[in-house]
Amino acid sequence: MIRRLLEMPGIYNLHNRLFNTAAVYRRLAADCGYRPGLKVLDIGCGPGTLAAFFCPEDYTGVDLSAAYVDHARRHFGGTFHVLSAERVGELEGPFHIAVMVGVFHHLPDDQVRQTLGGLQRVLSPAGRFRIVEAVWPTHWYDLPGWLIRGLDRGRFVRTRAEWCRLLEGTGWSLADVCVTRNRLIEYFECSLTPPVPGAAPTGAVLP
Repeated sequence: MIRRLLEMPGIYNLHNRLFNTAAVYRRLAADCGYRPGLKVLDIGCGPGTLAAFFCPEDYTGVDLSAAYVDHARRHFGGTFHVLSAERVGELEGPFHIAVMVGVFHHLPDDQVRQTLGGLQRVLSPAGRFRIVEAVWPTHWYDLPGWLIRGLDRGRFVRTRAEWCRLLEGTGWSLADVCVTRNRLIEYFECSLTPPVPGAAPTGAVLP
């Protein structure tokens, strides 16, 4: 029931206000290195919340939900597409910055790798990918955190160590890795840079 309700943009926005995710978005926008003129790709843009932090002409958002994208187009400037994370490689790049809030914990490992493979094709070689993700609580006694994450729509919430192991295993470089707390719950955050030019794209099948 909760998962169905969150598919509605209005309920999703109410949920974000309840958990103060505006603070998470502000920190992500500040930490991603954006300045006007840099092209930004927001993967899993939802109803467009992050678009407010970037110049419309620089911003592209993609989301699997047509309802979210319709809401974003009506309320924010920028370019929006109905597109799954795994298909970002179909976009016309290059983008200088990519951002993502809470998408990978909805995806199994192979789809995470596929998304990074597509992103590698459209992100500039010097580009940066900043993510904020759901993480299992750091401490066993964090009962609200365990409860909230257990009710999450995503079926692939991972620990900090599991996130690092998965992402480092793709060839991308991790920096600024941390777990932050925002009210009742913690988030995994890090920046990723793509593999060196000439390396096989992430997720590619070598001969």
